[in-house]
Amino acid sequence: MLWDESADQFVLANVGSDIGDTAGNVTISSYAGLQAGAIVYGSLNDGITTVSSKASELNLVDGSSAGFIVNSKAVIYGAAGEVNATTLQVGGVDITSTPAELNLVDGSTAGTIVNSKAVIYGAAGEVNATTLQVGGVDITATPAEINVLDGVTAGTVAPSKAVVVDANKNISSFRNLTATGSITGGSLTIGSTSISEAELGTIDSVTAGTVAASKAVVVDANKDISSFRNLTATGAITGGSFVIGSADISEAELETIDGVTAGTASASKALVLDGSSDISGINDISAAGLTLSDLTDNRIVIAGTSGLLEDSASLTFDGTTFEVGTAFDVVSSTGNTTIGGTLDVTGKTSLDGAVDLGDGAGDAIAVLGTATFTPSATFNGGFTTASGQTVTFGATNLISAGSNKITGVADPVADQDAATKAYVDSQVASDGAYTDGTTSVAYGVGDTTTFSGTANETTVVVSGTSGSPVITIGLPDDVTIAGNLTVSGTTTTVDSTTTVLEDPVMRLGVSGLGADAGKDRGIEFLYYDGSEKTGFFGWDNSADSFVLITDATNTSEVFSGTAGAATFGAITGSSFTIGSASINETELETIDGVTAGTVAASKALVVDANKDIATLRNVTISGSLIHGSVDLDGTDLAKLDGITDGTGAANKALVLDASSNVSTGGVVTATGFTIGSASIVELDLEQIEDITAGTVAASKAVVVDANNDVTGFRNVTATGSFIIGSADMSEADLELIDGLTAGTVAASKAVTVDANKDVSSFRNLTATGAITGGSFVIGSADISEAELETIDGVTAGTASASKALVLDGSSDISGINDIGAAGLTLSDLTDNRIVIAGTAGLLEDDANFTFDGTTFTVGGADSTVFSATVAGVVNIDGAATVDGLASLDGGINTNDDFTVDTDGNVVGVAATFSGLTSADGGIDVNGANFAVSTTGVVTTV
Repeated sequence: MLWDESADQFVLANVGSDIGDTAGNVTISSYAGLQAGAIVYGSLNDGITTVSSKASELNLVDGSSAGFIVNSKAVIYGAAGEVNATTLQVGGVDITSTPAELNLVDGSTAGTIVNSKAVIYGAAGEVNATTLQVGGVDITATPAEINVLDGVTAGTVAPSKAVVVDANKNISSFRNLTATGSITGGSLTIGSTSISEAELGTIDSVTAGTVAASKAVVVDANKDISSFRNLTATGAITGGSFVIGSADISEAELETIDGVTAGTASASKALVLDGSSDISGINDISAAGLTLSDLTDNRIVIAGTSGLLEDSASLTFDGTTFEVGTAFDVVSSTGNTTIGGTLDVTGKTSLDGAVDLGDGAGDAIAVLGTATFTPSATFNGGFTTASGQTVTFGATNLISAGSNKITGVADPVADQDAATKAYVDSQVASDGAYTDGTTSVAYGVGDTTTFSGTANETTVVVSGTSGSPVITIGLPDDVTIAGNLTVSGTTTTVDSTTTVLEDPVMRLGVSGLGADAGKDRGIEFLYYDGSEKTGFFGWDNSADSFVLITDATNTSEVFSGTAGAATFGAITGSSFTIGSASINETELETIDGVTAGTVAASKALVVDANKDIATLRNVTISGSLIHGSVDLDGTDLAKLDGITDGTGAANKALVLDASSNVSTGGVVTATGFTIGSASIVELDLEQIEDITAGTVAASKAVVVDANNDVTGFRNVTATGSFIIGSADMSEADLELIDGLTAGTVAASKAVTVDANKDVSSFRNLTATGAITGGSFVIGSADISEAELETIDGVTAGTASASKALVLDGSSDISGINDIGAAGLTLSDLTDNRIVIAGTAGLLEDDANFTFDGTTFTVGGADSTVFSATVAGVVNIDGAATVDGLASLDGGINTNDDFTVDTDGNVVGVAATFSGLTSADGGIDVNGANFAVSTTGVVTTV
């Protein structure tokens, strides 16, 4: 007895001597039989097909008798395949038709006449015939001819159908209507377009290429048009050129004023001043001269805010004398300024950089107070502090001895004191001992301790790092227990994939039971079927039966859930129970050996795959005969009883005779006639009744007379076009003249000039040739011939007499003689830089040559560009500031001359400060002090 995981069911199988593979799988060679009393199961399967019948359905064969009808039981055919009935009923009514009369429907075809058979209407209610007669007269029209009336709606044209006007003699929905004569009417309507006589008059006798009063405008074969008087457009007028008088303006010339913004220069555009007569955005201007009325004679020009040229009364040059109003700064971070003569400074001298006093390599510095070295100091001759002094390092600084030793260290007394190796060794313990409580083993410093395991019993693993060893004692993967294993806990878990038991019988439960514990006995197992499931097979204590549950719930060792499927060989029992149905051997015999589709004596009826069954003998019913949607009750079948082929009778079906004819002495009334594929209804026949050829009548088909003429139409509407001769006028063509007003442009309408040959309200007008006029008006701008002449023949980037100025692609212009302006702004110039004449007279500036209105600066940010040599005397009444290195080899004279010797004394030998020296406490020079700050500034105190 096994659980088959692949089939999700419990099986009885013969596995021979197979004990299974390493994954616990066994090979099933065949299924074993099962012998039991009553068997309760969810479904029955013969190994291939599952019996889908319910218990109530199987009970239908319980008590049935072959060849006899038993109430509420299955019908079992007799030995000859018969089921005898004395009466056939439908809906409780006896069917009195003889077998011959019922056979009239055998072989009949719905919708088609079959000789000597009943006439059966088709699914659409049709009966097909070769000849249709009315009053004994054949209707000779073909189905196609009759079909032109099928589905016609009066007043509406339909494809391949007769034309029938409505009650008002109107007709609509023609596509194309062609006539060899004239089409006369009050108006022409195509789609939503209705064209009046006056609108058609605008295209009557039009001459292409010539404007005529109150006529549509049509260009000639070259797309030219002439003789406009005034032409007005609210949008753009586009053409190859514009001509006013002798001025012929090309596209390129008009481009120079297209999109121009007053006061802003743009590449390849004319220059137009703004309301303040200003203009900006010019790149380069090339001119012989430049006059700015805001500048004053002899003042040096300076670039102001945004490059505006300006001057200052504090900075002048008259051709011989250069004058600066109040101050003079020479700015250079590391450059050199050489003064060959005497530098007299009557104010304070500030030396912000390093200072060299003298040029001797052995010059010394005497610092009284605390010396701070920033960022570092190198002492090639060593570093010595006096007794009792402290050397302090910054909080994040380190002391590195390289590969050298630090000697002379005393034993530590505080936690953060340094210690020597000898001191540390003296503090380490020398030995100890290991003991298990009985035996003790001593160890010393440097000894090795070994932990050993026992094969198949314990393991020892040493891991970790130096100073942090880890010893792990555990069990090996394979453990052997030589004696008995007793587990006294509540749960024993075995995770092995294969479990081998030598004992042939497994006992569940314990001996010595004295009462029913109310618990089931068996095996609970887990498996996966979309999610983890619990299964159980074993003895159900409450049902006193063996069960298999595939989706089980364990409640205190009592299992409940869904019964599972099982696969066995032969199942032997006294009966089978499915639900409330209990089937015995005799009842099962009625379905044993049944052939689907064939009646057999004393066997149940089973239809084949097509739901057919053969060899029935007699069948008696009390209801209806139903085939598909056909439901024949007793009344229906009575209509076949006693009929005569070819002759109609009251309340009887019609059956054609051998010639496919049927006769009747009355009137044939139908909702329609079908001949071939033509289906004619009453409304269709009404449209051809009493018509007169050549004359339109309300709700009648239209038939032309012998001359192909027809009269009497009221309105004719077409979805296609009107064709007169070779002219084909579509709805879109007629829309162009529908509702137009002469002299006024309307969207999607033809253009018609008024009586004065004027037209207005164009939006955009495009031409590939020239547009000629007396003037051009755009909005309130009226451009005359003389005004257009100013841009006619202009060359971008080159100035010409009496022509507009247009910049080239680089926003440059040349050829100007003199420019007079109140001011000039050059965007390439920078505020406060002095303007200098460059190559070819181009105005430029230099970052090293500036004047801010009070201070004249030479040098700027570039430390190498300025070297000033003064052979004579430079007199500076104010303060002189030198940001770079100042070398004063001749000493510094401050009122009375003095020099600083190597000892800091005022003597003839100079002192050199080669690096940045911080002496915040001051330097004492024989009673006279000067201070060097942390930033290297030397000042007197």
